[in-house]
Amino acid sequence: MGEEMKIGLVAGPVYSCPPRGYGGAEMVTAGLARELAQLKHEVHLFGAPGTESDGAHVHYVPGTYGEFNHPIEAEAWELYSDLFLTMDVVHDLSPHCYIAEVLSTGGHRTPRLFTKTGMDYIYPRAGRQNAVFVSRFAAEHTRMGQPTTMTPKWVLNGIDTTFYRPGEEPRRDYILYLGRPHPDKGVELVVETARRLPNQQFILAWRPAAPDHARHADRYTRMIDGLANVEVVTMPLVDHHEFKRNLYQNARLFLSPHRYQESFGLTSAEALACGVPVVTGSNGAAREVLDDEKRVVGQLVDTNGDDRDVLDQTLKAIDAASTLDPHHCRSHAVEQLSAGRMARDYLQLYEQVATGEVW
Repeated sequence: MGEEMKIGLVAGPVYSCPPRGYGGAEMVTAGLARELAQLKHEVHLFGAPGTESDGAHVHYVPGTYGEFNHPIEAEAWELYSDLFLTMDVVHDLSPHCYIAEVLSTGGHRTPRLFTKTGMDYIYPRAGRQNAVFVSRFAAEHTRMGQPTTMTPKWVLNGIDTTFYRPGEEPRRDYILYLGRPHPDKGVELVVETARRLPNQQFILAWRPAAPDHARHADRYTRMIDGLANVEVVTMPLVDHHEFKRNLYQNARLFLSPHRYQESFGLTSAEALACGVPVVTGSNGAAREVLDDEKRVVGQLVDTNGDDRDVLDQTLKAIDAASTLDPHHCRSHAVEQLSAGRMARDYLQLYEQVATGEVW
C-alpha cells in the first residue's frame, strides 16, 4: 500500500476507544487504528478519556459518556486544529462528523473523509464530500431504507478476529440472542421461538443502555416467566467484551431476527468469528455479512411478514443452520469481516483522497 501516511482517526466523545462496555462503533475504530499502525502508518487516534491503543498516538477529547452532543465534538477542533492540519488524511468516524464538516467548509486543504456508522441522514455540508458507509446497503439507502440519490463509497465494517475467536472447548449448548432489548431487534420473535422449542436452551443477553431499553427488558422478562428453557443474562460493564465473547464461544447458534434496516450487523460478525452459525433478519446489510449466496455460515429470515409466517421461517432456518460447519463460519469472518481487511480497504480510499480525489 504505497508510502507511510500520517492518519488522523476521530472516534468522538461518546465512549472510550475501545469502549469498556457498550459502544460498537468505537470497537470498530479501535481495530482500524491498531491495524493501520501494524501496517507501519503513523496513526493519531482522537477519542474520549480512557481511549488507548497499542500502536497509535492517542489524543483525548472531552467525554460525553453515552450522550450524543454535537457542540462538544467541536471542542476537538479547538484543541487539535493545528495537529489536524498536519495530517496526510483525516478520517472522521464520530457521531456527527464535525471535524470532517469543518475541514470541508473552512477552506482547509487537508484531505478528509468520514464514515457514518448508522442509517441516519448525514449533515448536508459535510455530506457533499467523501462520505463512506459501513456496508453497500447503508451506502445506497438513507434512513428507513429509502433509496438515496447520493453516490458515496462503502467499506464493510471489520472486527477484531484475534479477540473474537472460537473457544478451546466450546460446549455449543444453547441458542443465543445478544443485543438491545428492543422490538426493532425482534426479541418477541426470539421468545416465541423458545416457546416452540421447549427442549432447546436459550440465553437472552443484554445491558439496557437507555430508559426505553429498561422498560422493554422488564416486559420481555415477564413474557418468558414460566419458560424453563430461557435464561436472561445482564451484560456487565467490567470485562463486558470478554463476557460477550464467552457467550458466543459456547453457543450452538446465534439468533438475531431484527426487523429494522441494520447498517451492518456487528453481533452477527462477532458470532461468526467465534465459529457460531447465524440466523438473522434479512433487512439491511445482513446479506453482505453472511455472504448470502454461499449459505455456509447462516440463514436469512424475512422478518417483515405475518408473525406466524416469520416464526415458521425462523424455525426452519434454525433447523438448517444447525448443520453448518463452525470452521466455515470462522474462515468467512477472518477473510471477509476482519479489521485487517477493513484497514486495507480504507487505505485505498486514503490514498485516493490524499491525491485529490473527491466523490
